[in-house]
Amino acid sequence: MLSSAAARDFPAMFTIWAAQATGQPTSLTVDAAACWLGLYLAAKIIDDVQDREAGLLPASVAPATALNLGLTLVFASQRCLAEASSESEAARRLELLRHTNAEALAVALAQQLAWQETEADDDLLVAAWQCAAGKGGRPFALAGWLGACSVGAAPDVAEALRRFGQLIGEAVQSVDDAMDLIEAKVSDFRSPRGSLAVAYGLRVADEGDRADLVRLLAGVRGEESGAAEAMRDRLLAMGAARYLSIETGVRVMRARALLDALGDKLRPDGRALLRRTTEMFESETGSLVEGESRA
Repeated sequence: MLSSAAARDFPAMFTIWAAQATGQPTSLTVDAAACWLGLYLAAKIIDDVQDREAGLLPASVAPATALNLGLTLVFASQRCLAEASSESEAARRLELLRHTNAEALAVALAQQLAWQETEADDDLLVAAWQCAAGKGGRPFALAGWLGACSVGAAPDVAEALRRFGQLIGEAVQSVDDAMDLIEAKVSDFRSPRGSLAVAYGLRVADEGDRADLVRLLAGVRGEESGAAEAMRDRLLAMGAARYLSIETGVRVMRARALLDALGDKLRPDGRALLRRTTEMFESETGSLVEGESRA
């Protein structure tokens, strides 16, 4: 399962593509990409365990084994950037590793905040997007930055590719939340901060609809039969899937604008590869509307 996930062009090659867009990939690029992919897979595994779902690993894998594998990947990923052939390379690798560790801690914090079962935020939708930006956007922002920095890209170019990755990651999170909505995944409905769809519903609901959503939210947390399906139906009727489709499209357009603004600072072959990551959302957003109709 891990090998099939790593073999996919996206997201496994995102760091490499960012490097190709700004220079000639080196052994440092490969090591940085391996470090990032190890952390990405570890986060997916741990997230699946938290959600009590079979995802990256088969359902036959025990939660304890999955957690051990996730932790192993976390530590193994650090080794990818730890070996250097010279003092100057060691300093560069240490800079990338420090930045990677700081971003990984920020992602873990966002993941924890997403699980907080509270409706106390002044604007739950803003809070949900902050969580989505942290747990969904920051990993891809890191991938873009690592790729650019591994080939010595100028600071403004590295920052632009970091922002490009942030937007792509937020779009991925938006699509994931929409698909979880359509499939009525119980784990995604437990906390408004952890679900853009639930936060949207609570944000736009009138007094009666909000009371119903709060009641359904309590039912989902209490694992009441049919509560998740009822929550899905109410949110779809309120336009949650269409909202997420629009927000996904906005982020994709901003990401493309960033690539266009960089002009000849990017190599054509690398730019084309990065642009491919935006094109996959065209079919995804269309399928959200179709899924909404079928649900």
